[in-house]
Amino acid sequence: MQIIRDKIEGPFIIDRDMRVNGMITVEATVEAGSTLYLHGMVTGDLIVKPGATAIVHGMVNGTVRNEGGQVEIYGKADRVADTGSTRTHIDAKAAIG
Repeated sequence: MQIIRDKIEGPFIIDRDMRVNGMITVEATVEAGSTLYLHGMVTGDLIVKPGATAIVHGMVNGTVRNEGGQVEIYGKADRVADTGSTRTHIDAKAAIG
């Protein structure tokens, strides 16, 4: 698993298992077969494709768009949109909005 601790100028494609402790600007897309563990920040939208996984402990300053992946939110997101066949798990202690 790759660990990112820096600032990455987006848009950024995540095509392998990755833990982000830093910041991704603009937006990030998690591709099928990949898992994102977000402990840092995405300053735009986070897009999760079918067959992808995103576990958000950090912050998304935009919309978490679940297009059919597995998404769990324990941190903060401005908005959540489920546009695929699966629903996003939002923890009781998560902050949305």
